[in-house]
Amino acid sequence: MTTSNNLGFFLLQQNQAQKEITVNEALTTIDALMNTGAKSITIATPPSSPNPGDLYIVAASPTGAWAGQANNIAWYNQIWQFIVPNAGMSLFVKDQGKIYAYNGTNWFVTNSSLSVLGDVSLSGSIASNSVLTYNSGTGKWHDATGGGSGTVTSVAISMPTEFSVSGSPITGSGTLTITKANENANTVYAGPASGSAAAPTFRALTVADLPTINLVYHTMFGGV
Repeated sequence: MTTSNNLGFFLLQQNQAQKEITVNEALTTIDALMNTGAKSITIATPPSSPNPGDLYIVAASPTGAWAGQANNIAWYNQIWQFIVPNAGMSLFVKDQGKIYAYNGTNWFVTNSSLSVLGDVSLSGSIASNSVLTYNSGTGKWHDATGGGSGTVTSVAISMPTEFSVSGSPITGSGTLTITKANENANTVYAGPASGSAAAPTFRALTVADLPTINLVYHTMFGGV
C-alpha cells in the first residue's frame, strides 16, 4: 500500500474495504502527536501500566517492547506503536519542562534558559571570560574544564643553542626563562662558511664572509 511521506500513514486505495480502519489509524497517530507532548525522554523500559495516548521519546538501550527503538517516539493505544522522527521534529517533554528537537541523530534542547542553567555543566570556580562549548553527546554546554578530560604533568621548552633556557620543565608552578647564551669572542652569527644552506650559528669570520672591495690608487703631486 502507498504511504504518506513523513509519518508513513497508509493511504486509502480505490475500492478498499474497511476504509475506516486506515483512516482511524492515521487519526489516532495524529491525535497522539498533536496538542500534547512526550511524558519523558529518559525512560528506556516501557511503563507497566500506560494510559491510552501516552507518548515517550525512547531513551538509549531500550528493553522489552521498546527494544531497538532508541530515539523513536513510542505511543500507547492498546499496544505500543512507534514513529520514526525526521530531522526537524520537535516535542515538549513534560518531565523536563523543555522543548526537544530531533536533528536526524539526537534529540537536543531548543529552549534552554541560561537563567536556570539546566543545560550548562560547570566545574569548580569559573574564571571571568571563560568560554562555553557545546557537547552534542550530552546535550549540554560545558566550560573549558568540564567539557573534556585529561591532565598535563609537565611543560618544557627547547630553543636553539644561541639561547639558554631555565626553569624547564615545569611540573607544578614556575616560570620559563629564555636568555641569550654566552658566545666566544671574535665570532659572528652567520650561515655556513661554505657548502649548502643551513641554520645560522656563531662561528669565526672567514675571508669568504668579506665583500670584495675595488681600490683605486691615485698619484699625488704628479707622481708616477
